[in-house]
Amino acid sequence: MARVTEREYTVLNDRDIAALGFGATPAGVAGYRDLQTAVYSLQPQDTQAAQDAADSASKQAQIAASNAANASSSAQSAQGRADDAYSRANAAYSRADAAYELADEKVAKDAGLPWAAPTGTASRLAFTTYDAPTISDPPTKAEVQALADALQAHSRALKAVVDDLRANHALTG
Repeated sequence: MARVTEREYTVLNDRDIAALGFGATPAGVAGYRDLQTAVYSLQPQDTQAAQDAADSASKQAQIAASNAANASSSAQSAQGRADDAYSRANAAYSRADAAYELADEKVAKDAGLPWAAPTGTASRLAFTTYDAPTISDPPTKAEVQALADALQAHSRALKAVVDDLRANHALTG
């Protein structure tokens, strides 16, 4: 930017203005004279203050342009991240939709013949696991009775389990 410095100026008269070609008409000469008067009437401190103000305005304009460029870059970056997040959300929505569709499809599996309901007495009492004794040859009546009692206790417990599974639809039938 050009600076105005203190110099000695020569004021041109109307004849000199016309002779230099700045004003070939009376209106042109008058316009140049008015311009010359305005320029020469400026004081050096006025021109320095104007120059300082112009320099400050130029610096502020550069800062504003830099800030605008940074804001534009940040906005573009944020838009890119928002677009990515939108794409990921759409993909997740599609996967969730597919999962819901798959969950609605029931797979029929043949479970075989249905369980029949056992008859007899059910027992939910505690029982001791059966440790089979060594049976003599020939078995004694007491040994056979012990086997029969153990089988009865376990079959009653098994009936209770089957009844509960059927009631909770864990067994078909």
